[in-house]
Order: sequence, then C-alpha cells, then structure tokens
Amino acid sequence: DGFFMVSLRETELEWFKKAISQAGGYSMYTMVPAVHAPAFAELRRRAAEEILPKYEIRDPKLPVVTDQDGTIVTSADELRTMLLDTFDLPIHWPKVVDTLKGAGVSKMYITGP
Repeated sequence: DGFFMVSLRETELEWFKKAISQAGGYSMYTMVPAVHAPAFAELRRRAAEEILPKYEIRDPKLPVVTDQDGTIVTSADELRTMLLDTFDLPIHWPKVVDTLKGAGVSKMYITGP
C-alpha cells in the first residue's frame, strides 16, 4: 500500500521529486537506466536479440522468485523470460511477498546490478 513506481522523462524528474515531497511522500530510488515499464519494449527486444544470445543461461540451482508476479522460476527458459520481463513489466511487490511468505521465507537478500 502506498508504494508506486513511475517512469518519466529525466527532464521532469527533479520537478516530480519535489512534488512528491510537497505532498508528504518520499522518492526512494531513481533507476538509471529506467526499466519496468511498457515504454521499454524496444529495449527488451534488443536485449533478447543482441545480449542474451551471447550467454548460456542454465536452470537456476535455487528457485528464483520473479519481481513481476511472484512466480517461482526453476528452468532456464523461465529465467530468460524473467530477465527480459524486467525491461517492460512492472514489479508487483504484494505478489512477490505472498510467494515468499508461502514458501516460508523469513530472510531475503536482493541482489543488485
């Protein structure tokens, strides 16, 4: 509740962050480059065609929970899709948390870029 991800042009960023503060909110993080929005479908396509084919993706040794919908990934194909989904699909934290709680997770580490 109360957590939102917004994609906008960099030229509008400072104004937007000030408006969030004036409304009593807090801008937690700015992603560079921006991701997680349908506007980045072309970036996803380029990654699928130009980047991922350069690497061998194998089945994960441990289950991975997707940011987008909390699905548990266990195969290389699912992992590849998850990596591409980060470009143009929004994160859905409530679904992620539900999956983690359902799996009995009590401590979590989020790996960064």
